[in-house]
Amino acid sequence: MAPATRTWNAWCTAFWCTTLVTVAPLFAGKFLPFVDLPEHVASIATMHDLAAPHSVASQYYDLAIARSPYVLYHAVGALLTSVAGSAEHANLVLLALAGIALPLSFRSLLRALGRDERLAIFAPMLFWNRALLIGFLPFIASIPLAFFALGMVARQAQEPRRSRAIVLAVLAVVLFYVHLSSYIFFSVTAFFWSLLPSLRREAGRRLPDAIRRVVWMVPSGVTAMVWFVLGKMTVHGDSLTDADEIGSMGLVRALHALPLWTFDIWLSHVDEVCAGVWWGAFFVIAVTTLRRDMRREASPAPWVQLYIPLACAMLAYLLIPFRVGAGTMLNVRLAPLIALSALLPLELDASRLNVRLLPFVAAASLVTSAWAGYEVWTYSHVDMAGFDALLAKMKPGTSVMTLNFDASSPRRHWLGLFSGSYHRARGGGVASYSFAELHHWPIHYVESVRPPRKPVPFFILAPCVYRNRIDGAYFDYILVQGKDVDPFADGPPGPVFRKVDETSRFVLFEKVKGENFPDWSTDDEGPCVPHARVSKADAPE
Repeated sequence: MAPATRTWNAWCTAFWCTTLVTVAPLFAGKFLPFVDLPEHVASIATMHDLAAPHSVASQYYDLAIARSPYVLYHAVGALLTSVAGSAEHANLVLLALAGIALPLSFRSLLRALGRDERLAIFAPMLFWNRALLIGFLPFIASIPLAFFALGMVARQAQEPRRSRAIVLAVLAVVLFYVHLSSYIFFSVTAFFWSLLPSLRREAGRRLPDAIRRVVWMVPSGVTAMVWFVLGKMTVHGDSLTDADEIGSMGLVRALHALPLWTFDIWLSHVDEVCAGVWWGAFFVIAVTTLRRDMRREASPAPWVQLYIPLACAMLAYLLIPFRVGAGTMLNVRLAPLIALSALLPLELDASRLNVRLLPFVAAASLVTSAWAGYEVWTYSHVDMAGFDALLAKMKPGTSVMTLNFDASSPRRHWLGLFSGSYHRARGGGVASYSFAELHHWPIHYVESVRPPRKPVPFFILAPCVYRNRIDGAYFDYILVQGKDVDPFADGPPGPVFRKVDETSRFVLFEKVKGENFPDWSTDDEGPCVPHARVSKADAPE
């Protein structure tokens, strides 16, 4: 076997090893430490149950497909639930497929652009980014779809085919309904890529050729316009022009957040060390590529085409607000798209100087995965120890409200905010707070049976808004995270709740039917204000 062939086989082995090991941590524990994940699992379970007549879900929820750009992730998960056995397993399959598809889709794009596909060894490590930690699962799933579709756009620009244009039209619509952010990045990049060949045409033929090359984008554009008219992203008011509906991020802060949202996941420094290896190898290869390109035309693809994705991703990062209505962390989550796009112009040195850096990138990826496996294991077996038994204490079809008085952890940024949503995913009726409160979510509450409204949006982070007379009358269970606050210690007016069970982090209370705490002479100001303090303040001098 020739040395070059042996070398190539070695890199193929390294690529597949890092790709498969990347998703292995997902199977290291039953509970994954991704903040929004339980709510996504609950949405998948609800969508699956809505297909069955007279289900518990149909009593509380309606589909709002036309108003949501996130519907496909949950819809595919609902279909997989019948095969996987549960929404939790279906979601695990979707995440594993997204993790494997990320480097594969990026390698496909490198091939389409005529780049060195060994650069795909950089891609696996980018699966473990902060957007995954927060639990932006539809966005994570949309990234490989966007890069795979861009590979098709690159091939279509070189050799237009009607069949490929039809497939691209379908893929663009699919991408829109997986996640809007990746769709914006894809559609802007694809638009400029499709127009580049038309610029080389004669003046009189440029416009007709340009229209012919971008006509496949029309269906997804119409889909986006329909959603823009029917959809709604607001939290407080009816228009995004209302006060507090749009929140921006300063340029300096946005640039500071870029590397953090690319790799910084855990509170430990292992991910930062691995990120340093990744960025170090990237910058060395980038510098040598720029020096070489200043002397000659090294790329078989036009250099403009190679930098367009990076320019589009960077402009989107800087121009898109941090928050638009209910959508939050919109710009910072684009950090992995920027890092991947920045790899496209790179070229490995023919003298193998830069190639020698690739084993370090592969090693950093493996260490990242190993540490992620440890973090998943500790979350599932330490932080969430006993939580399965706690869930089993709640009866099917009932409702639970989660009060997070202490979501801190020495090992990770946030802990178990939506843990109560696992009850809904396993056959419960309602778990609050829920994204079903949001206008742009694919599942909404049936208005007549929805939980009591709260004055604070995203009150998952505001447990002090709980009022026993109102909320206790609706919910069957109260799940408390944190041992320092007992919301029923003062006997607040409303139903009586008794402690059922507890773990090291959670306490579960069940409503006692037919029993109520006596009324107070003062107002109930919630579990964060002791009754004794209120009574003393209102007592006559």
